[in-house]
Amino acid sequence: TYSVKLVVENSNGCKDSVTQSITVGGGGPTLDASFSYSGGCNGDPVDFFDGSTPNGTAFSYEWLFEPGQTSTLQNPSHTFSGAPPYTVRLIVSAPGSCPDTTDQFESVVNITCGGSVTADFFAPDGCVGEPITFTDLTAYSGGDNGVSWVWNFDDGSTPPPTTTQNPTHTYTSPGTYTVSLTVVTSSNSSGSATKIITISDKPKADFSVNPACVNQPASFTDNSSGSTIDTWDWDFGDLIQSTEQNPDHVYITDNTYPVNLSVTTSDGCTHDTTKMLTVFPLPVPNFTSDVTSGCEPLTVNFINSSVSTSPIVNELWDFGDGNTMNSNPAISNIYETAGSFDVTLTVTSADGCSDAITKNDYLVVNETPEANFVVTPEVISSFNPEANFIDRSLNADSWEWDFGDGFGSSIEQNPVYVYSDTGSYLVRQVAANSLCSDTTYFLVRVNPEFVAYFPNAFSPNGDNKNDVFNIAGFGIN
Repeated sequence: TYSVKLVVENSNGCKDSVTQSITVGGGGPTLDASFSYSGGCNGDPVDFFDGSTPNGTAFSYEWLFEPGQTSTLQNPSHTFSGAPPYTVRLIVSAPGSCPDTTDQFESVVNITCGGSVTADFFAPDGCVGEPITFTDLTAYSGGDNGVSWVWNFDDGSTPPPTTTQNPTHTYTSPGTYTVSLTVVTSSNSSGSATKIITISDKPKADFSVNPACVNQPASFTDNSSGSTIDTWDWDFGDLIQSTEQNPDHVYITDNTYPVNLSVTTSDGCTHDTTKMLTVFPLPVPNFTSDVTSGCEPLTVNFINSSVSTSPIVNELWDFGDGNTMNSNPAISNIYETAGSFDVTLTVTSADGCSDAITKNDYLVVNETPEANFVVTPEVISSFNPEANFIDRSLNADSWEWDFGDGFGSSIEQNPVYVYSDTGSYLVRQVAANSLCSDTTYFLVRVNPEFVAYFPNAFSPNGDNKNDVFNIAGFGIN
């Protein structure tokens, strides 16, 4: 209900107004007006029968027979005064609803003396570029039958021949179209009907995929466009399907596969596309090395022996000790600490396919002892030429000594050696465990020592006792 106010004013500036309430009907049911008739020719009454949906005594009816000739009955009779054919229209309304002459569902009946015809047809919604079949549902009475069907598809196209009862038509643009059908019977009676249909635009299917490799997921990405797409149907070309929007798929054999994607919108319109996908074989990674065990620090030279149907364009080494490297075809790594190490090589081919090999506990690096010793006393002399060698090695359980004078050696841990002459001697210690050894050197010097003894008296009397002043000592030539 709306309050409408009108204000008027004359040239003298005087005003007056009036306000009225206006109620606009709405909220009632949507009505589809239709009817049929029987009898009526040469001045006889024609009986009309309401076929509207819904219908009933709660509704109001307005029949339009001839200019100025109407009726408000649900099922009236009327005698026409002029010559046939006669055009009859029915308007049905319900409390709270607006009248429906239904250009969308309107049924206009032309009455002749031969019989009656009630034009009707089925018109489904459709999609651009897809043929739609229109089905004639016209009802006849009085022995009449249809001889001509005039269709108008509301898109400017050329109508089909009038002998086409159930035509097929393809729309090239989306939109809302009012389709009409006029039927002419064998007795020259005619009737018309109109329906509104909606033609929706089709989506455009499209997708992309990363390089596809055997036994590795190929990731498909939907790139389709158009109105709301709610269904995806994938065929990967190897008898496997998916309804996910962006699926992953694993091919088990290298080959070229036709991949098809069909997409459907919420309007029921579909489109599909097919692309050929080449699935490449994986490279076969492998490697060797010059050694697989040794003592720390251990230098290992690796050789890539991988094979591939296309060139290998990238290699990634993981040596298991925290070091990684990209290199081709041969590299080396120095293992600084003892332990067992897994080595992994990942190779990538020019086709974008990658595979890796890991050799567990491939390298065993053994702990190397650390040779070390001290010599006591700090000063060794010809007067006291004994040297004590004290081992300070780590992680060793056997020792070899060379005392540097060309004569002395020992396998004791803490040997004692007496040098026979003065000089400088390079002493070598080899400290070892069951697998590894280490060597160190130390220069030992044996210093000459001089001691002189002088007599405090002598008796040169020729008795051969203390006749000579004789000096004696150590280290005196």
